[in-house]
Amino acid sequence: MREFSSPEFYQQLDNHTLFFIFYHQPSTIHQAYAARELRRLGWRFHTANQMWFLRKNQPAQKSTTHEVGSYIYFNYERDWKQKSADNFKFDYQFLERGGAEAANSNQ
Repeated sequence: MREFSSPEFYQQLDNHTLFFIFYHQPSTIHQAYAARELRRLGWRFHTANQMWFLRKNQPAQKSTTHEVGSYIYFNYERDWKQKSADNFKFDYQFLERGGAEAANSNQ
């Protein structure tokens, strides 16, 4: 089972598997590696909603505190699916790493 403790292993997994690990292995190295891989794939964790969001395209509006745009998000609570959200306001204060500097590093 050593391969599960390798960050490279998580690069082989699909999004749904990464989401499963993230939500069902809290406070473990597996959750951390799944989150790392999701971030590498462009997903951003919204701490208030406790959901992952992925930009569909560049934001329609962008400021130092937030951005508004179209996103795909993973709805883990209701139906375990990726869904679409248009004109969603993503406040950077809720970005997992926090602040506009993290948002700018994830462009």
